[in-house]
Amino acid sequence: MLNLVADQRPGEPEILSAVMYAVFEIRSLDGELLKAVDAPSTGWTHELLMAISIEHEAITRCGADGYLGGQWVGSTEV
Repeated sequence: MLNLVADQRPGEPEILSAVMYAVFEIRSLDGELLKAVDAPSTGWTHELLMAISIEHEAITRCGADGYLGGQWVGSTEV
């Protein structure tokens, strides 16, 4: 499963606002696009991204990275 770093803890910068309406991509460790998911109308939250990650866990078993608006937001390798 993808481990995403899009959650915000106290004292950390908020990173989702700039890309909350961007496409979420799951890519193989070699960079091949495995799945692209459009943002919901309300924009992405960490919880929604995690739900998509869990929903598509089967395609990440050989390793994968997550990207939101082209920015890396997590990996199975974290």
